[in-house]
Amino acid sequence: MKTALGILLVLLCGGLGAVEEPAGITLSPATSSVNEGEPLELIVETWWPAEWHVAEAADPLLAFAEVYVRHWQEDPAWRDGDRYRQRWRLSIQAEEAGPWPLPRVGMYWYDTDGALQHQRSDPVVIMVDAPALEADLGPGMGLWQPELPLSAIWWYVGAGVLVLLLIMGMWWYWRRRHYQPSPHERLQQALAVVADADQVNHGMAILAQALRSFASEHWGLPLRGASVKEVQQMLAEHPQQSLRDLSLILTDIDRNRWAPQGPSAEHMRAVHLRAQQWLEQLRQSERKQ
Repeated sequence: MKTALGILLVLLCGGLGAVEEPAGITLSPATSSVNEGEPLELIVETWWPAEWHVAEAADPLLAFAEVYVRHWQEDPAWRDGDRYRQRWRLSIQAEEAGPWPLPRVGMYWYDTDGALQHQRSDPVVIMVDAPALEADLGPGMGLWQPELPLSAIWWYVGAGVLVLLLIMGMWWYWRRRHYQPSPHERLQQALAVVADADQVNHGMAILAQALRSFASEHWGLPLRGASVKEVQQMLAEHPQQSLRDLSLILTDIDRNRWAPQGPSAEHMRAVHLRAQQWLEQLRQSERKQ
């Protein structure tokens, strides 16, 4: 009797687990392990009831801002019965061996009662393996190896030491003289990339990410992984005018990126010009201080 009851409970729990939630987000990697330096293919999928309204759409590029994204593709949302679905395909690169917890993607909706609903993808950990080292076979057995006189050996040792010292000196000189661009210069480089972007949505995503990274590096604000609402809360009423202006630019970018008609090329150029003017005004104000 107890065995039959246990089997019934297992089947019941399994059936309940198989029911899809009304709304949610999944991260589906192509494999659970990958070698260091190799790409990992990943699918991000969201779904929600057709009666719900999107309050803040999922943004995998923003969630994966700290990860090297080799390639990404965004599919338009489509109707699937009584709900909507949307899918992204990303190719990311593992850069360090060991457990790799993937970033979690979130999304907000308003349900039929007007209540705000929020879902985040479940934690996913990928095991990154170190690249295998080639075996050292050593010298071939049975091959004749001529003997060198002692004077020749010391000559090679001395030459090797001189070469090593030369390499160390060049490395020290390069390290001392190597120039690290400032956050202002990195943002200026990103603005140049946006100006040449052939896809409007891609260019807007790069611009938003570059502005968030600049604020994080320049002022120490945690904007890289923050949502749109969190960014507005941190910047909209900030005592510094430059940060309030940055909040308006980021809000304009996010609002038009997720508009039904999508951003236009003219709007991207206008936002790009605003960002350039904002950066130039910030530089001038900092020179006066």
